[in-house]
Amino acid sequence: LAELARRRAMAPKDFRKGSFPEQNAFLDDASQFKVAHCSRGAAKSYTAGIGIYEAMQKNPGCSCFYLTKTRDMARNIMWNSVMKQIAKDYGVEMEFNETLLEGRHPNGSTFRLTGIDGDRKHQDTLLGGKYMLTILDEVSFFDTDLSEIVYKTLIPAAGRIGGSIWMMSTSSDYTRGLFYDATQTDVTKRTRGWSVHEWNWWNNPYIKDKMQETINKLIEANPLIVEPNHYKQHYLNMWVVDDNKLCYRYNPARNAFATLPIGLDPSLWVYCLGVDLGWEDDNAF
Repeated sequence: LAELARRRAMAPKDFRKGSFPEQNAFLDDASQFKVAHCSRGAAKSYTAGIGIYEAMQKNPGCSCFYLTKTRDMARNIMWNSVMKQIAKDYGVEMEFNETLLEGRHPNGSTFRLTGIDGDRKHQDTLLGGKYMLTILDEVSFFDTDLSEIVYKTLIPAAGRIGGSIWMMSTSSDYTRGLFYDATQTDVTKRTRGWSVHEWNWWNNPYIKDKMQETINKLIEANPLIVEPNHYKQHYLNMWVVDDNKLCYRYNPARNAFATLPIGLDPSLWVYCLGVDLGWEDDNAF
């Protein structure tokens, strides 16, 4: 009976029984470096969970990481509603460590959830490892330089064993950094080397009706709800910047020009850059 139980626990599971086409397209993509640019409600985090379980199942004894801004955020997004739920739904006999936010598969593979944004200590713990799959979630909200983490730490760790790195996020006000460079609206300007997948809440058959109902109610109460940038970012998956959150509301269309207006003498122009170094607070440059 013990041997039967062991074999059943080790039997391959089909974690795609409830997946929709956009999820499968991303998961089936064999690219080593992938990006998921999604709106809220697109099942991005659940897709990450499926990816981790499939990686553990296919590669006995491997290590996988899920990384986001903070450890509490990682717990709230993934621990109970994704990682534990998948194990329960598919009968995977995982050993879960609540303290480490770590799970151990019957075949010896492990995953761990943690936060690394602005935490150099946690970033340094990733050095020297060998990771079959590393997922960075909500990366458009990171304050630290994602390129340094990815290219100096994670890619060398993944390259040793042919592991994969995924970046996943919704749009934010921060139109800079590796994730933005890989997903910006102008496809011709995107950073090369990343396979980009984009889908939205209306592609998710499990929540699209409820989401549409909620949005309809919001619009009925206030038709202007569709105008703010946060609506366009989170519901329409668009890269737009909320100028009201900027310290200096610079707009290239309004504040920049390449040639002087006709009739103006260039020699009369004097250029000046003022930098407020701050006294109690850091400067904004």
